Amino acid sequence: MIFLKMAWRNVLRRPSRTLITVSAIGFGLALFVFLWALADGFYAQLVDNSTGFYLGHIQVSARGFRVEYDPKLSLPQPERIADVLKSNNQVQSFSPRIETQAFLNSAAKSTGVLLTGIDPENEARVTVLSTAVKEGEYLGAEDGQSIILGKKLAEKLGVGVGEKLVVTVSAADGTLAQEAFRVKGILETGIESFDNYFAFVTLKGAQRILALENNVTSFVAALKDKTLADKTSQELKTALGQDRYDIQTWEEIMPILVQMIGLFNLVLNIILGIVFVVIAIGIANTIMMSVIERTREFGIVMAIGTKGSQVVRLIIFETVFLGLFGVLLGNAAGSLLISIFGKFGLNLSGLAPSLKTLPGAMAVIYPKIVLQHLVIPSLILFAVTVIIAFYPSMKAARLKPVEAIRFV
Repeated sequence: MIFLKMAWRNVLRRPSRTLITVSAIGFGLALFVFLWALADGFYAQLVDNSTGFYLGHIQVSARGFRVEYDPKLSLPQPERIADVLKSNNQVQSFSPRIETQAFLNSAAKSTGVLLTGIDPENEARVTVLSTAVKEGEYLGAEDGQSIILGKKLAEKLGVGVGEKLVVTVSAADGTLAQEAFRVKGILETGIESFDNYFAFVTLKGAQRILALENNVTSFVAALKDKTLADKTSQELKTALGQDRYDIQTWEEIMPILVQMIGLFNLVLNIILGIVFVVIAIGIANTIMMSVIERTREFGIVMAIGTKGSQVVRLIIFETVFLGLFGVLLGNAAGSLLISIFGKFGLNLSGLAPSLKTLPGAMAVIYPKIVLQHLVIPSLILFAVTVIIAFYPSMKAARLKPVEAIRFV
């Protein structure tokens, strides 16, 4: 106990030395925690944007539909599918859709798009599409001749709110159908691939132009807990049967997103590992210099009878205190950084060209606190700090008192 008290007094006796060591531990940990939170926020953004704006958590379509988006492959018995989705406890909401490849023609230009017919009211319960309308208005149930489209797509076509577009599609009966739609709203999600390629009409409008009567091509569902997507998918497959339906989670629909997150995670772990090693080396140097500066002090206490093992214990106790202070400082500083950037975001517009290829990626990233990513590095860094202290403490224990007292 006496060495614990001595260690505490030594920590308080030299505030400048204590501050340097605690700062090395604290700010190193803060940087580590912030980088991890930035990555967590980026991953969450990719998933939430992809599922929130369009994919949902689970989609049901006819077998083979997602290969060509052919309206001929509409869903048999959509009422039965709706009943099954409604009866599943994990399904929070769902909406029917019609998806097809189409051409949009303006007076200036034409381009290919993914045209989606939606039930505006149900769609608003499943996705946040309605909140992305920055100009004009979201679709209403009776807007059979209206269309909303991404901002980049509108710029490409040279159209604005209130102007007309001609939609050309291959109908379910094999004919080529054309119809004029008036732009009611412009979407701006900040996701390049979305704003450049997606257009939406009402479900009734899509059924009319594609000659689908009351049929739909897919259902999209939002779950109460997205981590249970695989389990819920299996339940729906059991209830509906797998012969006529493709029931896919967002991970199965967008495997490239899952692969990218896996690749980024691998790169992140390597980077964080390097950062951690650099931090550990910095802490080791700080502790070593602290021990060297106190060589004369250790010589004096050993000359009056203090054993080498007791010197080791003293230094380890001091390091424990310094490590605890450093971890507290690191978590406080890291959490403050995360809170600030979590509110205002970190603008990576300089990397925007690289982000354009990522589904769901945006130029502004918001760090996200994950409790285990605060606790784990804190415990590891604390343990490493204490372990590092053993080497200089052992060197101090081997000092010869006479030589140590004369050390300058």
